[in-house]
Amino acid sequence: MEDFYPFKDLVCKKNIIGVGATAFSRLGPQFFMPNYQILTLKKSDEDEEIKKNVSFKKINYDPQKRKYYSTVLEILDSPGGEIFLKTFQDPILYLYFANRSVERFLKKKKIRFIGTATSQFFNLRSKVGFYKLLDKLKIITPPHLYLKKKDLDYQKLHARFGDFVIQRETRGGGKGTVFVFKEDDFKKGLYKFQKLSEEKMLRMTKYIPGTSPSIIICITSSGAIYSPLQYQILSPKNYVNPRLSQGQFVGHDWSSSDFPKKIQKKAKDIAEKLGNYLKGSYRGILGIDFVLDEKKEELYPIECNPRLLGSFPVFSMIQEREGEPQILYYHLLSNLFPQIKIKREKINQRISKKKKGAQLILNNRLKGELKIKKSIKAGVYNFKQNELNYLRPGYSICDLNDKEEFIITDGILSAGTIIAEYRKICRLLTLAKILDDDKINLNPKIRAILDKIYQRAEEGE
Repeated sequence: MEDFYPFKDLVCKKNIIGVGATAFSRLGPQFFMPNYQILTLKKSDEDEEIKKNVSFKKINYDPQKRKYYSTVLEILDSPGGEIFLKTFQDPILYLYFANRSVERFLKKKKIRFIGTATSQFFNLRSKVGFYKLLDKLKIITPPHLYLKKKDLDYQKLHARFGDFVIQRETRGGGKGTVFVFKEDDFKKGLYKFQKLSEEKMLRMTKYIPGTSPSIIICITSSGAIYSPLQYQILSPKNYVNPRLSQGQFVGHDWSSSDFPKKIQKKAKDIAEKLGNYLKGSYRGILGIDFVLDEKKEELYPIECNPRLLGSFPVFSMIQEREGEPQILYYHLLSNLFPQIKIKREKINQRISKKKKGAQLILNNRLKGELKIKKSIKAGVYNFKQNELNYLRPGYSICDLNDKEEFIITDGILSAGTIIAEYRKICRLLTLAKILDDDKINLNPKIRAILDKIYQRAEEGE
């Protein structure tokens, strides 16, 4: 495995500090960095188990007196965070991404970080800019056009596209997307754009029915390293707040990700083109979301996320379980030593096999706060006779023995805990497939497990 980690001795000499809301959220680098540490804000039920393997520091804070909307700023601009970082010589922060306020703070403090800054690569984040890049690279996209808000006209758009999708340039997670299947959808959906300047562009795209794969790409000076395609899970019926729009990301199913060679090749070709174009400018991980027209076997890229992705840290756990070189390593390497050349083709071949695993993020689906009624212990479970059966401690996919087991982790599930509307309750990890045959809806077994978890949380039964 050492052959796949070039210059590992140089990387491991760096003081890399993961900064995130929970310790779980910044796991991953510990698989190849023995001295990796985490700085976090919130307690979580699996913390004691994580501490057996990874060192981390939790900042003391009062949620009622929170100074910043940004979790990173709340951590770093606190006495505990400042004292912790001063114990390291030249700390380098590993972040999900850095918004403008975080970027300004780190620049002022002269602290380096690994992760994309919001101020950079707008044309990748922008749904308009990204499609213009795809056109430039001669990558096939669905029929589309760009309009200002004042120029939106349902009749004209429907005549051109039939069903269509309206998207703001940079709002993700379904927050800037309107699916229009009838005129009423068009009228109701426009509230999302009420505060949008007339000068900002929107992207109109023909609606393509299909599944929602994505790919992880790491841009290096040698080109792109990339994962196989993976199915995303978006807005599963009955398991997201009904007030949230379609397209709400809640997880991945790698175990169900059986794609024809033709489709995998199309994804590979797109990754290669983007890698060749971006090498020398972009460094590290980004993700591409697609829609797959199964009948026509056509794969359309629809969105680029130039940042760390929701695939992590679970994808890192899956790679560790399967003995693969970590794509996260090349994310760090390309940021720390951007000119280093690597054996990209050899790495891609090694990580190209299908993965086993799935994750689901359970959120508060009620219209209002959720008060946990009955405690649910974090750890490894199975599901027999319609009951959740606790087996042992565990927080990682690496802790699972077989497909009958699953893990409940990344949350506080003690009775009396208050979960705000839309907010995460916990995360479920498994080796089993969780999507049904249509690769869109959840299968009956995972629905039964989710129903039982929600039943305990919401009703105490």
